[in-house]
Amino acid sequence: GEGAYSPFERYTVEDVEDIIEFARARGIRCVVEIDTPGHAAAMCKGHPEICPSPDCPQPLNPASNATLPVLEGLFNDLTGGKRGSGLFYDNMMHLGGDEVDTSCWTKTPSVAQWLADRNMTTDDGYLYMVSNVQAIVHAQGRDVVGWEEIWNHFGTKLDKSTIIQQWLPGSSAAKEATAAGYRVIWSTDGVWYLDGLKVTWETMYQQEPCDG
Repeated sequence: GEGAYSPFERYTVEDVEDIIEFARARGIRCVVEIDTPGHAAAMCKGHPEICPSPDCPQPLNPASNATLPVLEGLFNDLTGGKRGSGLFYDNMMHLGGDEVDTSCWTKTPSVAQWLADRNMTTDDGYLYMVSNVQAIVHAQGRDVVGWEEIWNHFGTKLDKSTIIQQWLPGSSAAKEATAAGYRVIWSTDGVWYLDGLKVTWETMYQQEPCDG
C-alpha cells in the first residue's frame, strides 16, 4: 500500500520509452490502460479527494468536482493532449470499465445524495463516469477501448466509436457489438490471453469469435 518497494523498483519515463520502442521495432503496439471507474483504488493514495472514502475507495467518486480534472491531467501526461503524440503515442487508449462494484457509492452518504439529487441509479452513475471519461480521451485525440462489461451494461448508449474488448468465455458481446456497428477486440480469457502459457496454438486457431 506504500507504492514501489524502492526507487529502483518502478518504471521511469525513460523505461517506458525504451519498452515502447523495443515493441515498435518488433511490430507490437503499446496501448496504455488506465482503468476507470473501478480497479482504481491506488489513485486514492495520491488523490484521496477523487475516491468515495478511505474505507471504501472505489469506484472513483462521480460526485467530486476533482475526479474528472485529475483524470484529464493524468491522461494528458500520457497522450500529450493530441493524436499521435505523448509518451504513449498510439491512438488507442484503454479505459477499462470492467468489474465495477458500485456498492461504495450507496454506502457513502455524499455520493448517494449526489445520485439522488440527479434522480440517478448507481448504473446511471457508472454510465456518467464512462461517458465523461471517454469524452476527455476523445478530446485528446484517442480512440477508446473498454472491456465488455460496458457493452453488457450500456449497449448502444455508448459512443459509437467505442471499441469493445470481449474477454469473458462464452460471451456474445463480440457478435452483438459488431452487429450494432461497433468495433471489437476479441480476446477470450483462457484462450487468447497472453498469460495463458499452457494454451496451444492449435487451440487458439480453433476458436471462432462469432461463436462467443
